[in-house]
Parts: sequence; structure tokens; C-alpha cells
Amino acid sequence: MDWHKLYTQGQEAVTKQDLALAIQLWQQALELLQQDPEANPSTVEQLRLNLKALQPKAINELEQAAQLFHAGYQRYQAGDYHTAARNWQAELEIRKRILGFEHPDTLHSMSNLALTKSDMGNLQSALELNQQTLEIRKRILGLEHPDTITSMNNLASTKFNMGDFQGALELNQQTLEIMKRIL
Repeated sequence: MDWHKLYTQGQEAVTKQDLALAIQLWQQALELLQQDPEANPSTVEQLRLNLKALQPKAINELEQAAQLFHAGYQRYQAGDYHTAARNWQAELEIRKRILGFEHPDTLHSMSNLALTKSDMGNLQSALELNQQTLEIRKRILGLEHPDTITSMNNLASTKFNMGDFQGALELNQQTLEIMKRIL
């Protein structure tokens, strides 16, 4: 792929606040430029500066996400599920934008939000979040990973709370069989 096209796609990603994608695209563009003996040194340096400029912003936003997590946790422990959900939704949006949808921290944020939605009685939303989290963890981590097993249990619990006793039972049986195999 052409470095200029990657650079342009990176600019578009910055405009859309998708910093994780921008960093990835610009790193690829920089690698291609560095391999080109005819590359303009000032272009290479400008791309390096663009990448450097994104890093502090990404770090600051991830620090903000961590603060939102802790505030949400405190509110959740106090039984203020609505405020916890707002904090964790904001945290999730930051993590998706900076880390990507499949990053373990993003998935952890999705699980927290699903738990809170369930406690608020918003079971359909909890179900959807739990299903998404489970599918990604299965694909990325495999069925026998502890986080995947936790997601299976979370989804089973939500199904049970929704009255889908058969669906909950099936998931719990699958989880039990996996745990028997790996323990």
C-alpha cells in the first residue's frame, strides 16, 4: 500500500477521533517511508511528529477513562447504578476509540456496563453487551480462557434474569464442561 494513502486515512481517523486507528495507519506509513531511499526527510520527520502528538492525547484520554472507571465503581458500590452506567458508558467510548473494540480493557468496560444495565433492569441492553463481549472473547481468546468463561457466566445470568431458563442452563452446562476439561 502507498504511504500517502495510509497517511490520508490516518488524518481521516484523527478527524473522527479514532486515535488508535490513526496511530496504526501512521506507523505503517512511517515504516513504508523509512524503507523508501527517495523519501523526503522532512516528510518522514513530520510523520514522526504527528505520531508523537497523538501519544500524549491518547494517554490523557486513557487516564480519563481510568478515572471514569473508578468513579463508576464507587457509584456502583453505593447502589447508584444510573451514575455508574453513565461513567462506564463514557469510559467504554474512550477505550473503544483509543484501544479499539477488541482490546481486553475495552471488553472489561463492556462487561462492567452490562452488569450495571442488568442491575438497572435494562436486561435487553445487558444481553446485547454480554453477547458482544462473549463473541469477541471467544474469537480472540478462545473458549477456555478465564475471561471467556466469565463472559459465558455473565450471559447465562442475564438470560436467567430475562426468564430464558433453558438458554441459561445450556450456557452454564457448556461452562461447566469447559471448566472440567481445563481444571
